[in-house]
Amino acid sequence: MSALFSDIRYALRTMARTPGFTAVALLMIAVGTGANAAMFSVIDAVMVRSPFRDPDRIALVQVVQHGRGPTAAVSLAQYRSLVESAPVFEAVGAIGGGQRPIAAGLGDTRRLNAECVTAGMFQVLGVTPLMGRTFTAEEDRAGGPTGVVISYAFWQDVFGGRSDALGRVLTLNGIPATIVGVMPRRFLGPYSRNNNDAWLPLGPALGGASPAGCQARAVVNVLTRIRPGVALETAAAQATASAGIDRLPDFSGRTGARLNLISIDEQTFYELRTPMFTLLGAVGLVLLIACANVANLQLERVFGRRRELAVRMAMGATRGRVVRQTLTENLLLYALGGAAGSLLAFWMLRLIVGLLPATVPHLNEIDVNARVLASTLGMSALAGLAVGLVPALQATSPSLVDDLRASSRSSTVRGAWVRGALVVSQIALSLTLLVGAALMVRTFLTLMPSAPGFNATDKLTAVIRLQGPASSAPGVFFEKFFDRLRTIPGVLSVSGSTYLPMSGTVNQVTAVTETGTTNVWKGVVTPNYFDEMQIAIARGRGFTARDDGSAPAVAIVNEAMVRKAWPAGVDPLGATVAVENADGTRAVRQVVGVIRDTRSLGVDLKARPELYVPFAQSPDPWLNVIIRTRDVRDPRLPVAVRAAAAAIDASQVVDRFAPMQDMLDSRVATPRFGAWLLGIFAAMAVLLAAVGLAASVAWWVAERTREIGVRMALGAQTGDVTRMFLRQGLLLTTAGLLLGLGAAAASTRLLQSWLYGVTPLDRAVFAGSAVAMLGIAALASYIPARRAARVDPLIALRSE
Repeated sequence: MSALFSDIRYALRTMARTPGFTAVALLMIAVGTGANAAMFSVIDAVMVRSPFRDPDRIALVQVVQHGRGPTAAVSLAQYRSLVESAPVFEAVGAIGGGQRPIAAGLGDTRRLNAECVTAGMFQVLGVTPLMGRTFTAEEDRAGGPTGVVISYAFWQDVFGGRSDALGRVLTLNGIPATIVGVMPRRFLGPYSRNNNDAWLPLGPALGGASPAGCQARAVVNVLTRIRPGVALETAAAQATASAGIDRLPDFSGRTGARLNLISIDEQTFYELRTPMFTLLGAVGLVLLIACANVANLQLERVFGRRRELAVRMAMGATRGRVVRQTLTENLLLYALGGAAGSLLAFWMLRLIVGLLPATVPHLNEIDVNARVLASTLGMSALAGLAVGLVPALQATSPSLVDDLRASSRSSTVRGAWVRGALVVSQIALSLTLLVGAALMVRTFLTLMPSAPGFNATDKLTAVIRLQGPASSAPGVFFEKFFDRLRTIPGVLSVSGSTYLPMSGTVNQVTAVTETGTTNVWKGVVTPNYFDEMQIAIARGRGFTARDDGSAPAVAIVNEAMVRKAWPAGVDPLGATVAVENADGTRAVRQVVGVIRDTRSLGVDLKARPELYVPFAQSPDPWLNVIIRTRDVRDPRLPVAVRAAAAAIDASQVVDRFAPMQDMLDSRVATPRFGAWLLGIFAAMAVLLAAVGLAASVAWWVAERTREIGVRMALGAQTGDVTRMFLRQGLLLTTAGLLLGLGAAAASTRLLQSWLYGVTPLDRAVFAGSAVAMLGIAALASYIPARRAARVDPLIALRSE
């Protein structure tokens, strides 16, 4: 311990004598470790810290039929057989769709985002309620009392976190339901959905009843908890045999199925796994480049101390003792850099979280915890040990005579290949990140200008689904409702549509023209919808107030439908089209207009055939209300809209308020956050690589000072000296670019699912990235090369 403390004190004095080296090295280590700690924190919160007990034993059941792919739709007969006769499972639970029930008794009327699950689901997940309990067997069967388990967020939002929430009675679709439990904060449901408010018992619906908020279903999704020590494949085979799955009908009545089991983590995070680990790999490359830079600086430092180290070894110090001293200095440097990186991680984490899509689960719980900090410091220690070993061994090589003579040439030869290899690797890794970032940026820029085909700004959307008597006469209600909305301060105009762009909800029907049948997405819209959305009319006219129930039936189609339903050169204006109604009947309509294509399901999807009909001719009780307003985030506006509906009919609920621009932004959230984060990490990498290259050229200049003096004394011009060192830097850069292009070609295939409008091997991106990297490297080499050209020959020769 005495020797260790002595080494640490000596290391601190050495670092204090070289403040420039210490500051630069600490900054590089802090940037590399801080970025990694931030990404570790994201992955730890989202994908590692599971809210479930032993998540590796939880699996989703898939049914595989001969000649068909696997499906998660399990028939009721198969589900019941699994519950009764599959000893390989500790517990079996089912989940079915909810109806977003209307909840009363909360001070206002709202719809809940509720999942319907059987009582066994909570046993499968192994989650204990924060307060109260989950469903009893009695509540999970037809005719039993109705209980409801609420989420932590709903408990905080509605009840302020008070304990008296237990036992409160909510009215769900007119049926009383008692709050029996509150789930922990991290529990978001079986599939980790951020918007879940509550869970309702599914058992009554499976028995044919229609309880509050749950539908009677012919199929369910099934999760199971596998017994310890049983592999997924073994459990699937045993369950297939013991439950007789091959003899039971699936949802389509077929038999001969077998089971397949998918881990819950794979099911939940399959869309996030590749992006998250790609970004983790990117920050790993940043750390590698930082370590390579520090190794370069360490080499320069120890070769600058070669006389000192050679004298110590000549006087009896063993090579091991000198290596230990050098490693201690390096470990201390990395420990301090890791501590600084841990502090930097808090700031970088806020930046990363701000760029992540809102759909990422547990987004509000991402933090830099003790486990992440311990991992960061451990990673710094390992990096310090690995990086410090090369300079230590190089510095203590047994060429004492040369080192005592301080032969620049010998030291240059011994260190040049190591430093050159480090520079080449930095450039290759930086180019790999730069290409990936350029692909993501190009994807994002490709999506944005071509995206909507409509104007999403200054519009607040909401959904209303009429209940009771009003649903039989929706036209009357919505006329009064829109009149009231127009009187609200700040509201500029109001329109409506059953088909809202970017909402992800479509109504696909068949349309029959003179040339055949076409599947189209049908929208029922108010007369001013196209004007308010600024969707251009390419030909014909839009809807007017005269297109009511007494007028001839009309329709408007988009250009995609024109291309698909009519031959080229045929004008669809005036043509007739028979459109399927909600009740299965067909209405013959005349096409009066053609609109420009819009990208309604996503900016990265091609326009689909669309057909619109006037609301007055086909009134619908379900409508998306589009409010153009001065401030879409005014908290008073949703309150006023709900009040307007309640003033007409108190039983009606308006919910799902969202700025339309937010829905548009959510469709490009993945390429946006990928472009930003990869761009940030690539910028870090390129900057570090440029610093490393500049440091290497500066070291060569320092090592060859006498040679420069001789050359200039013999008549060499400043341009000759500049070109000599610039050529050396560009040779290393070229080698790095060749390696980097190969690495990028292999790694960018991981981005395939993120890209749109660009291929993983896009030539323009690769060429542009290589040219940019070459230009940065040339600048990094030129600055120290230019300094070399200014060396005074007399001073250079006198220094030797």
